[in-house]
Amino acid sequence: MSTTTLADFVEQKPLSIEEQSPFRHQKEDEIIGFLGWSDEFGKCIVCERCRDKHYYRKENGYAFSETTLRTLDKMNVNRIVIEEVDTGHVLVYNRRDFHSGEKVHHPSYDRQRCVPDDEVAQERRREDVTINKASMD
Repeated sequence: MSTTTLADFVEQKPLSIEEQSPFRHQKEDEIIGFLGWSDEFGKCIVCERCRDKHYYRKENGYAFSETTLRTLDKMNVNRIVIEEVDTGHVLVYNRRDFHSGEKVHHPSYDRQRCVPDDEVAQERRREDVTINKASMD
């Protein structure tokens, strides 16, 4: 991922996301992220990730399970938002791009799809994004 992006040169209106409810993994009952809404792109899921821990270096991107992607499809979620808590970046992916993404095989996880960094729809600095956090209830 580059340190300079198009956002550095083009004035963008601030991105605001309202988290609404937790989204849990279908098999493990752990929270994957929070379903939310943005006036810019509608339904989304916001996932906090640590680049050092969750990033797939071989594929140069983040991965999501095919099962989770199918569920997000049925819910008409438009975007997957990755809030990198360790880098201060917010990455916005088109959800449908994951379906054609690279297949990732990891023995501990279900089948996954990865979208590389160069296919990110938007990259923002965290200070340029307002994410109104939902409660864990």
